[in-house]
Amino acid sequence: MNELRAHGNWIINGNTVVRRFISECITCRRLRGTTAEQNMADLPQSRLEDVLPFTYSAVDYFGPWYVIKEGRKEVKRYGALFTCMAGRAIHIDVTHSMETDSFIQALRRFTCRRGAIRELRSDRGTNFIGAENELNRAVEEMDDDKIKAELLKDGIDWIKNPAKAMKNQWPMARVTNVKEDDQGLLRSATVRTASGSTLDRPINKLVELLVESSEEEPEKTG
Repeated sequence: MNELRAHGNWIINGNTVVRRFISECITCRRLRGTTAEQNMADLPQSRLEDVLPFTYSAVDYFGPWYVIKEGRKEVKRYGALFTCMAGRAIHIDVTHSMETDSFIQALRRFTCRRGAIRELRSDRGTNFIGAENELNRAVEEMDDDKIKAELLKDGIDWIKNPAKAMKNQWPMARVTNVKEDDQGLLRSATVRTASGSTLDRPINKLVELLVESSEEEPEKTG
């Protein structure tokens, strides 16, 4: 149109005809189209709060894969993938099945190694729902009012310390027995506290303390 006007020609309603042609041309619409802008929602609080890693976590399953057990027998194994909602760090644990008990064991190993979590997100799988119901029933049986007042999120395992343990200190105990799994690896231990209580604790929850005497031992003479 500009070229025609430069040569002194004028087409009646030329602009209207050109605009109609461009609007009906698919190629022209693709080339002249504007980029759509997505309205982004605000990030959740779990992605913004300054907390320790894995305080807000998500869990999902992957697999299965087959492993050889007891000679030539093949069994299925699954992976539980825990993801930190803030830092995107991951923790992978192997589960023996998709049952509720297997998931709870993986969750306990996760919290023992990574620390307590405040919120755990998951899908609506039957194993997660069963774990949530079982943990809810366990919390109802607890006597500690502070723990009962906490909101139990999906799949969170709450572990109580001894009632007489001082704050900001580790309860000391003596290991009286250890338990092995089918592969001969230590998984848990039975400990006896100073008050006489007997507790079962995962190996990851125990810290070895060296006992040293404050008095110097007398030198042995020949």
